[in-house]
Amino acid sequence: MSSDIPNLPGFRSNDVSRRPVKQQFKYVCGYAVENDAPNDTGVKRTLLDFKQLQSEAPKRPSPGPSNLPQWLGNARIVYRFHGYFLESVAESNSESHRVRKCDVHYYTDDGAISVSEPKQENSGIPQGTFIKRHKIPYNLNGESRFVGLEDIEVGDTLKLYGRTLKIVDCDAFTRNHLLSKGYAVKDPLPYPVDKYSESRKDFMQRETGADSSVYRGVRNNPMKEFMEARLGNESKNNRKLGQFLDKDRKVLRFDCYWDDSKRYAGELRFFKLHYYLSSDEVEVIESFPPNSGFDKMPKLLQKSRLSKPGGGFVGVADLAIGIEVDIFGRKLVLTNADAFTREYYQSKGTPLAAAIVKEYTKRVFSRETEPPEHLVSSFGTEADSRRSWESLHPTPPRKDLAKMMKFDGKIICYKTRLAADGKKSVAQNDVDRVFIFKYFLSDDTMSIFEPPIRNSGFIGGKFLERGKHKNVETGKFFTKDDFKMNGKIRICGRCFVVFEMTDEFGGAKSKKAIGASNMQAIITKVENKLRRHGASLARTFRSIDLDKSNTVTYDEMKKFLKSYFTADELTDQEVFVVMRYFDSDGEGRIDYNEFAEKILGSDIGENNYNTTSSADGGDTMAEKGLNMSQAELDRYQAILQEAVENEKTKAFLDRAMEQFRGRAESIKQSRLKAMFKANDIHFKREITYDRLQGLLAQQDSAGGNSGEWSLRMDKRSASVVTAELYRQQNLKPDQPMSWDQFVAAFTFGE
Repeated sequence: MSSDIPNLPGFRSNDVSRRPVKQQFKYVCGYAVENDAPNDTGVKRTLLDFKQLQSEAPKRPSPGPSNLPQWLGNARIVYRFHGYFLESVAESNSESHRVRKCDVHYYTDDGAISVSEPKQENSGIPQGTFIKRHKIPYNLNGESRFVGLEDIEVGDTLKLYGRTLKIVDCDAFTRNHLLSKGYAVKDPLPYPVDKYSESRKDFMQRETGADSSVYRGVRNNPMKEFMEARLGNESKNNRKLGQFLDKDRKVLRFDCYWDDSKRYAGELRFFKLHYYLSSDEVEVIESFPPNSGFDKMPKLLQKSRLSKPGGGFVGVADLAIGIEVDIFGRKLVLTNADAFTREYYQSKGTPLAAAIVKEYTKRVFSRETEPPEHLVSSFGTEADSRRSWESLHPTPPRKDLAKMMKFDGKIICYKTRLAADGKKSVAQNDVDRVFIFKYFLSDDTMSIFEPPIRNSGFIGGKFLERGKHKNVETGKFFTKDDFKMNGKIRICGRCFVVFEMTDEFGGAKSKKAIGASNMQAIITKVENKLRRHGASLARTFRSIDLDKSNTVTYDEMKKFLKSYFTADELTDQEVFVVMRYFDSDGEGRIDYNEFAEKILGSDIGENNYNTTSSADGGDTMAEKGLNMSQAELDRYQAILQEAVENEKTKAFLDRAMEQFRGRAESIKQSRLKAMFKANDIHFKREITYDRLQGLLAQQDSAGGNSGEWSLRMDKRSASVVTAELYRQQNLKPDQPMSWDQFVAAFTFGE
């Protein structure tokens, strides 16, 4: 009935609701395609007979062929042809023409053409886009049209705006696509030879040694990438966007250390290594212990990609506990990781090993360090040079004003002569020369003066300027204790012997006073002091023996007697006489039996060092009339010097043997045996004398830790230890030492 109602105002229906309209097209992946969905069949479906209705429904018709427009079917299909054109060069002796290579791009969606010239290094020619993309008009025999694909063929020429381009080749995509469409594509043609370009290529190859045919791309500046991103080019900057979104704020953290103890007397330095999973970059930050003394630099390595020595970059697979990471020459050993890092590697199926304990050992620097040789030999006094060595803000050296006021004007004078030193003898003309050493007590300086002697051939005068000078034997500055009667002084490359001296108050003590000394008076004075201040003789002897070597040397006796006597009561000459009196066998040392025999006389029996007796206090005095001549004192002086040298040699040998045994026992026996086998050149489980000495002086091997891979002894220590090991095993230097003898040698005494 609604169809009979006229369509006039007032007769229309008031139902204005929208009714669905079938769309002709639908969009798939951004492209409009025909909507070929079937129409309503009119069959009412129910849930009970769904399968039956589905089977009885008419089949969906197959879609017919779709003819897409040219701009949609040929989108993103671009043909690229390679060609060149010749450009004449005027007013040049090097070239008459130039070959300019270019690429012709044909866009199949609209038939546009663009021409670009690849940029060449140092060409001096503006290169790049030669013809912008557009349709190029083409007129031939009155025919007006645009340049098409049929005009561009390999081997033919192409005229564009007065330029004639020779097409010689096309890329692989263009060739395959044209062949699939039935076009015939000729084989590629060579470019013509440009003599000038070839000569420049040969010249640059000779100058740089690099292959000019290899492209060496340069990484874009980050600012350039930022500006391109702002202008809309986001494809290049989103290469790792997925990795960044997935692993942002996920960082692997490792503890590591660098053993810097082998360089410049350094020490262990600890670091934190951070590996950023979002960008595969590495960052290294140093951990500074309290009072380490190092400048707190913010980072050892800025966040960046870390290259490996063999090529490539450090990745997750290259990091593990115990692995060394090369940070530009520094070998960092990974020792531990945090909980997140361990969970990450556990999830990847490669759990990390247990943590490696590496403790920080704080070095203790001696306050009495010696400045380097170049600083000592610089301008000015050594005291001034030491101030700049001891402090970053040097101040003038301090002077002992109290000592200067107390000993002002007090000088000790020593008369000396030149003496033979080792194999160096005294020349006949120098025998009668006399030198006066002046020691100034106020500032511990000294000078040497040679009195002029008429007709001697020597002018005389000042021999050494006043100043503080070093003793070559002790390495320290001269003191008044270094000057002894009949003692030798080495300075200025000469050796002097003291034959006369004066004390602080000007009293002279000549060599004649020594020969005429009353031995009984001296010994009586010493004995009275010992009985009055010592509870027992053995205890007194132990107090004198400072190094606990069971013998008393000259320096120990002098130090002991100086604690009981003043300079007026007992002089250095008398100490020398006391030492010679107690040393019965004349070997330069005093043992307890000699000491007790001289004090107690014949009442002493076979006593020893540890004996303490209440009867250590006899009345025996020294024999009367015992005097020592100058010749006897000279001979005993040589014996004392030899005894001192022997003590030094023995002490050095003991220290070297103790050092060798400690280091040998700290090394694993398997490692020590491997070191022994490396020097067994005859494969007989034996080692020669020279090989053993080299083994003791062997330094750390590459990658080893200090104290774990070698004995590391200096050459002198290695020499004396080798000789001592051969002596203990009753071997001669030309005989080899077996492995069993070597083990028995360094475990000797256990």
